[in-house]
Amino acid sequence: MKKLMVLISLIVFSQNALCETDVVKILQNIVDQSKFLFESGVYEQDKPRIFVLIKSTETSLAKYKAQPIGMNTLNALLDTYSRFKISKRYFDFVRTTFNEVAIDSLYTNVSDLSTALELDESPFLQLIYINLKQISEQFTILTKSSVVSEGLRIDIQEIMPALGTAIAYAKANGDVPSTYAQAEIIYNLINKIEDDLTQELSQSQSLMINYMEIMGVHQFIGSLIEQGREN
Repeated sequence: MKKLMVLISLIVFSQNALCETDVVKILQNIVDQSKFLFESGVYEQDKPRIFVLIKSTETSLAKYKAQPIGMNTLNALLDTYSRFKISKRYFDFVRTTFNEVAIDSLYTNVSDLSTALELDESPFLQLIYINLKQISEQFTILTKSSVVSEGLRIDIQEIMPALGTAIAYAKANGDVPSTYAQAEIIYNLINKIEDDLTQELSQSQSLMINYMEIMGVHQFIGSLIEQGREN
């Protein structure tokens, strides 16, 4: 019901408050500021999360341009906004005198997006599902890659059944405590192979993007689990 109300606010917003070009401008600003931070504002080890934020925002921007009103667009916007919301501590951690203006400007735009579309009114019911599914897609790519070693491929394949179970559970039940428990199982399994993933993928030019996405989403899952505990 709450998600339906947010969709209605999208419709009302598009007809009243700001024009569609304003949302496009806000999203483009978020992309540009995130890219600046990715390229020159943080250390290498801090880049995976920003990489995923950029990709998520670009997806929202493309969907909004194609269809401003619709559940697919709403889900993309909620995904983007929620990822920035749970990344506030991360940006506080990486904040320096060099990047603080960019970070403040970034979150001003994120706040503008939330206010305009009333995104804070949504319960964000399927964030675990979205993130686990993204991990699964990347793991599937790795299992089919000739660049990945047999040992790492086997390790990934051993995680896939539990990952599939967690994805199905999250899709059916939403972000409830038992779903967070399922996500934590996957989070811990990935932790066990993180060193191998880093050693192999971060050194591979062809798989670097996959590595950035896996590690970034893995960090988001950790943040969601932490948020679930606090709630």
